[in-house]
Amino acid sequence: MDKKILRHKMLNLRNQLSAKECEKRSEQIAEHLLNTDAYQRAEYLLVYMHYQKEVMTNQIITHALNVGKHVFVPRVSGKDMEFYEIHSFKDCSCGFHGILEPSKTCGSLPEVFCNMLSSPSKQNTLMILPGLAFDATGHRLGYGGGYYDRYLSQTGIECEKMAVAFSFQIIEHVPYEEHDILIDCVITD
Repeated sequence: MDKKILRHKMLNLRNQLSAKECEKRSEQIAEHLLNTDAYQRAEYLLVYMHYQKEVMTNQIITHALNVGKHVFVPRVSGKDMEFYEIHSFKDCSCGFHGILEPSKTCGSLPEVFCNMLSSPSKQNTLMILPGLAFDATGHRLGYGGGYYDRYLSQTGIECEKMAVAFSFQIIEHVPYEEHDILIDCVITD
């Protein structure tokens, strides 16, 4: 199936969720994610701020902040995306497409890592990615902007890449291109 058609189909399915169902399923996903080894050992968490009926990430972010993890969320500028450390949701305001983004006073991921004794590695850094469809081989269908693929290939950051998704977003085969970055696993409801 063509990526554009699949995006449209998956957006339609996701938009059929009621706000209450989206919240309930997101809580189940968060509970599963918080119990994974990858999350438990992560010192650094790179996580998206949910938008519309994506899997909600506020419970994950709140937990991570409460247990002392370094939490980084993205800010978009043109075709580029960078992660910035937040210490609470008060560090964010509406940005690109109305999505909460960190303020310009927050430290960027490279700045923060330069000032720390330990450095990010695949063992202590977890990235939680959004998406529309996923398959068992690690392919992910995003929204078409290429922000995460570009960010990961340009920065070369070592991290475990975990997606969160509603169960209907797992399909047999996601169309992909050579430059698409594979994810390590998907957590569902």
